[in-house]
Amino acid sequence: MNFEEYVEYRLQEWADWFRGGKLGKGYPAESAFNLFQKEMTINKTKYQQHNFMPVNEGAEEIEKMVIDLDKYNKKFAEALKKSYLGTELTTALKAKSLNLTASTFKKYVEMGRLWVVAKMNIKYN
Repeated sequence: MNFEEYVEYRLQEWADWFRGGKLGKGYPAESAFNLFQKEMTINKTKYQQHNFMPVNEGAEEIEKMVIDLDKYNKKFAEALKKSYLGTELTTALKAKSLNLTASTFKKYVEMGRLWVVAKMNIKYN
């Protein structure tokens, strides 16, 4: 697996986690504190045994990179999130939901991916 394929794998892992797929509960629509508080209330005896909510450090690392990207270029971040997390079935529909042409959407997604590649390259080299 080359580095580009590895980054794609990590982005897919992030998307699966974020949507609550096979890798865990994903990120809640509400704050982590509120979710944790609810879990503690509902499953009090379960958590008294020191079981904690699942964590996916790899997905959280990508999430931090996407948050940084959003600060740098909101359009690239929105396109990247829509590409991996959007429920629309086609690229054209994802682009339309952001009021972009399909070609512009693809360029923004690629720029977002390159941002993640650069951040990971800096971290691991």
